[in-house]
Amino acid sequence: MAYAFGSTNDHVAEVIGTTPLTNARTVKSSYNFDLPENYYLWSPTCHDSEALEYLEAYICLDSPSLSLFYVWGHSWELRDTLRNQNILKFCNKIGDRDDIWYTGAGNFADYHASLKALEIGPQQIVNPEGNGVVYYREKRQLKSLYPGQKLTH
Repeated sequence: MAYAFGSTNDHVAEVIGTTPLTNARTVKSSYNFDLPENYYLWSPTCHDSEALEYLEAYICLDSPSLSLFYVWGHSWELRDTLRNQNILKFCNKIGDRDDIWYTGAGNFADYHASLKALEIGPQQIVNPEGNGVVYYREKRQLKSLYPGQKLTH
C-alpha cells in the first residue's frame, strides 16, 4: 500500500499493522539499501527520477547481508521523455542479473517475515510448519528450505 501523498504517522501505521496488509510505503526516500525497520512506515530507496544516481552503488554493493533497492514512482510520470529514457536505462542495467531477486514489496515483506520466523540453533536451522520457503546458498548453489524442513550444520 502507498499512503496518499506519502502522508502518515506512527498511529496510522499502527492501525494499518492490524489489517491483513503486510506493508505500506511513504514517499520519503531513505537513499540507502537497508531493510525497513517498520514495514508500515517503509521509506523506499528513492523515486524513479533518482534511480540512476544510486544504481552503480547498488550493483557494486559487496555485502553478505540482505539488501534492498526499492524504487517508487507513478506510471503517468513516465510520459516525460527524459524520465522514460532514464528508467529504461536503469532497467536495462539492473535487469536480467543472477545476483538480484526482482520482486514486489508485498512478496519481499512476506519473505523477510519468513526469514525472521526461522528457528536458528547451534546445530540446525528449522523452517517451521506454516512458514514460507526460504533460500540459502551452499557451494555457490541456491537451495530451498521448505516449511517443516531442517538444515543441519
